[in-house]
Amino acid sequence: MNPALSLRASPAIAENLPVSIPLLCCSSSFDGGGSERQLWQLASGISRRAFSPSVYLLHRRGPYLDRLDCNTPVYDYFSSHQESLLNKIPGQIHRRQVAHLTATLERARTQVVYDRTYHLTLLTAPACRSAKVARVSVIVSPPSQDFENATERFKWQKRRQLRAAYADPKSLALAVSDAVARDAENYFRLPAGTVRVVPSPIDIESVGKQATEALPEVIKQAIAPEQWGRTFCVVGRMSAEKGQRLAIAALAKLVHRVPDARLILVGDGPMRQSLIQQAEQLGVSANVVMPGFVANPYPIIQRSAGAIVPSQYEGLPNVILEAFVLGTPVIATKCSESVEGLLDEQRGTLVKQNDSEQLQQAMARLIEQTRDSPEVIRHQTDLARGYVKERHSLVSWLVTMEDLLKEQHDRFQALNSAGSGDG
Repeated sequence: MNPALSLRASPAIAENLPVSIPLLCCSSSFDGGGSERQLWQLASGISRRAFSPSVYLLHRRGPYLDRLDCNTPVYDYFSSHQESLLNKIPGQIHRRQVAHLTATLERARTQVVYDRTYHLTLLTAPACRSAKVARVSVIVSPPSQDFENATERFKWQKRRQLRAAYADPKSLALAVSDAVARDAENYFRLPAGTVRVVPSPIDIESVGKQATEALPEVIKQAIAPEQWGRTFCVVGRMSAEKGQRLAIAALAKLVHRVPDARLILVGDGPMRQSLIQQAEQLGVSANVVMPGFVANPYPIIQRSAGAIVPSQYEGLPNVILEAFVLGTPVIATKCSESVEGLLDEQRGTLVKQNDSEQLQQAMARLIEQTRDSPEVIRHQTDLARGYVKERHSLVSWLVTMEDLLKEQHDRFQALNSAGSGDG
């Protein structure tokens, strides 16, 4: 566990502290995504003087499970619920999950719930109403893209439920950026100011330390040391919205100018086979490396000539902030106001969406600058690193979240005491 977290969550210290507000942190799983990592950071790093955290998962899996404090209770749904014919009835799984979460809230005597992603908000909102528990829900991606493009059953009904959840006067809705907050308010027709903004954190010290660890063996075999100045990486789930197809198309054009250029696609997902086929069809299979999920991608990001974010849409991409910390230049598509804001003021390079020619030109230019004008790269990355230190400190985020969770807890208790609403 990294020092910033272990200092705040040490079991030895926690044993002598009075338990205060029981907090339940909710996620679909503890797989290695940005939202899962930040939920783990909250559960591990929040002050034990103010909160007693526990974790609720739908699927009990993921690398962050083993990194939790051993004294942190973990509850999950699917360990005790098997598939059955009853689950084929529309809404049956959702009702069972809400009932299980409600029972968990009551058993754990939870007083505040924290969730990230709309999938969990659809469960926590009704469960918290039933159990009369305060709730803080985080919107991590613009719903006009993320929710609208999702293959959801009963989408109109879920949209209505989400609007009610975010508009609930007894709850608190947060977003990871101003752009995501405005998008959510417009999409769900919420009054301006309903969604508050708390930017995602980066554990600067931990990211830097992990970047010094050894590369995965598959990467050592695929990338020679002298090739890193012509190697780019994309880190993220292999799904259509993450845009790996655009990166491969750009690489196929780049190799005409730089034959030994390489592209590392870190991650896994439903598009993996399609991406393999695309690389074969474009004749760049030897130039594309797909190591699958990598628990520690930071050595790859740090060594790469550039980190590419070719997404169709994003909220506040952690990989951009992590590349900033590691001094790696970033090339990203103009996929959201948040991304454009991050790379503004010479902190990175923006290209048009779905424009492989413009992307390959940016990649070629970065290779040339790395070779011929390292001072230009250094100036850009210094600006970027300073930006993260100023705005995305993990310690500052933990303090902010503690204040907001305490504020929401107290406000909820006051509203209930005053007998306002049905709870």
